[in-house]
Amino acid sequence: MKFAVSVSNKGTRMKKIIKFLKESNEGLLADIAFVFIDNTENEELRLLCEENGVKLFEVDGGENVSDELLRLMEESSVDYLFLFSVFVLEGGILEKYENKIINFHPSLLPSFKGLNAIDRALEEEVSLLGNTAHIVVKEVDAGAIVMQSVLSAHEYNDYDDVLDMQIPMFIQLMLWIDQGRMGALDGKVRIEGANYSVGQFIPNLEIDL
Repeated sequence: MKFAVSVSNKGTRMKKIIKFLKESNEGLLADIAFVFIDNTENEELRLLCEENGVKLFEVDGGENVSDELLRLMEESSVDYLFLFSVFVLEGGILEKYENKIINFHPSLLPSFKGLNAIDRALEEEVSLLGNTAHIVVKEVDAGAIVMQSVLSAHEYNDYDDVLDMQIPMFIQLMLWIDQGRMGALDGKVRIEGANYSVGQFIPNLEIDL
């Protein structure tokens, strides 16, 4: 199974994922066909990818991001795309990779869709913060939920408390997809054999971190 990852800004989560996979010897780094970032001011990510044999493609953003990403995915025979990106994908990539693009959004969807989700949740004084991995569709942050993580607002110190929970979600989803356990039916996504009891991660993690 081949995966691509699209990131924005400094690619912080991607850098942490690469470092973790290098240290854990999970063998999953080899499954990442490439990382795509929508800016070219990312020397740390560039060096980290070079050191670990991960292809990195860099663009300066713009209207052609979706088309360029689709072209690279087709050239590399990518099976799934993960998003840690502020860009809204559109066009042919959504049709070609239907149910195979997963976005990581820093809120418990369907609450706080769109930008600045953590800030808006804090302003509303919610008791729970978290992340949602969901299938990407035309409407922003509206696709089927794949996985969520939950953090008590009382435990919140900064953005990383929430965003770093996306790292084990990403790794776990890679493994479940590799195992052929993720399926979409009637607008819903289920992980075959997963534990959906209420916990910090739903479905519960099957990996030790």
